[in-house]
Amino acid sequence: MQDLQPSTQNIVLQRRMLFSCCVLFPLLLLVFLTYSFIQHRVFDFDLQWMWQVHQFASPAYDCAAITMSYLGGMPVASVMLVAMLIYAHQVRSHQILFMLISMVGVANLSWLLKALVNRPRPMLWPRLVQDYGASFPSGHSVYAAAFACVFIILSWRTRWRGIVLVLAVAWMLLMGLSRVYLGVHFPSDVLGGWALGWAWVFFVYLGLNKAPK
Repeated sequence: MQDLQPSTQNIVLQRRMLFSCCVLFPLLLLVFLTYSFIQHRVFDFDLQWMWQVHQFASPAYDCAAITMSYLGGMPVASVMLVAMLIYAHQVRSHQILFMLISMVGVANLSWLLKALVNRPRPMLWPRLVQDYGASFPSGHSVYAAAFACVFIILSWRTRWRGIVLVLAVAWMLLMGLSRVYLGVHFPSDVLGGWALGWAWVFFVYLGLNKAPK
């Protein structure tokens, strides 16, 4: 067998590292959480973290969390997807397929997991927003993580990747925190949402960009 060229070896190594860190690890976390909740396992840190976050409740934080809730919902996510598709069509048309599979696929996987696990939402204090359906995974966290990954991937070879990386990760973290602050999701719901969004988008990216032979 002919040895791979150094550049090709580096690409293969990078893909393996990317798969391990951004697909395999979050996927294992998601499987662990899903299995745990199907078995009705309860994590102590869920309630502890929720009460810790709730101690900081204030009118200003209430307003910020409610705003994040509206911005992270399906209507705004759909608008963002359309805007991204328009952008991709103007730059590189093949990115349309990547974004469509990423966002439509992750939304369907989120709904499927909700139906499979059917975890009740927390009821620890009066909610400022009314969310319905199962608790795991957090849909807002799924969409935030998926959008963050898509923007990071699309901007990685540009001079804006540092700014996009910081803003995208901050958006994902703040969205997850707001769901716990509002009391509509357990922290483990948020972790599961992040894991699903992260693993799926990078899986799609690696699948559409084949390794060199």
